[in-house]
Amino acid sequence: DACVIVDLAYEGNYNGKNNDVLSCAVISVDTLTSAFHRVIIDFGTGCTDAAGNVRTGQIKATFTVPRIAGGAVTDLEFINYTFNQVEVAGIYHQVFTGLNSSSQPEWAVDIDGYAAFSPGDTLFYESTRTRTWIDGFNPFNPSSIRFAITGAASGQRTGQPQWIATVKDDLIWKYGCPWLVEGKYEISVGNAKVYEVDFGNGDCDDEATVSGSGGSIIIQL
Repeated sequence: DACVIVDLAYEGNYNGKNNDVLSCAVISVDTLTSAFHRVIIDFGTGCTDAAGNVRTGQIKATFTVPRIAGGAVTDLEFINYTFNQVEVAGIYHQVFTGLNSSSQPEWAVDIDGYAAFSPGDTLFYESTRTRTWIDGFNPFNPSSIRFAITGAASGQRTGQPQWIATVKDDLIWKYGCPWLVEGKYEISVGNAKVYEVDFGNGDCDDEATVSGSGGSIIIQL
């Protein structure tokens, strides 16, 4: 959700502090040049949002302006950043590709990073995706923000086989929910096992259904 947090901090520079995620963060918005701006969101030693998620450290974003213009670029950097005690680091790069046929903003996104759960337990992750702002854009309404995500990703956690995932039905991310709320992806693990992961019908919960050749189970995220 880092990019949405940046959106709220920048676009809502006048009212972003009213948002629970940003309520105790220190937000700096700098005009580097007429074409480049920078936002630094500093959560300090810990900010807790309404859902109970705790963020520490900083998110730094540098982007070209205007942001909603063909080819506009946003780059995110994570500085000692943690989410619920998980260290998040790496590169997030997105390019605005324009409005789709429904006048919804779309971005091409590349991610190369990792999440460190504890010493010796790290998930390395790469992704190429399309990110579409489907609700809460015009008019701008943080409480109704939803994004649709399609594309592919790969990753490997320490001591486990590599996996590759491809989105089958658009994954839906809803602002204020720490989990995906809709959509399906297919994931292959190692050289053989293939599963489908279904995130449900829009409810914000920590459950998903995993299906494979042996049947289906409900897992907690």
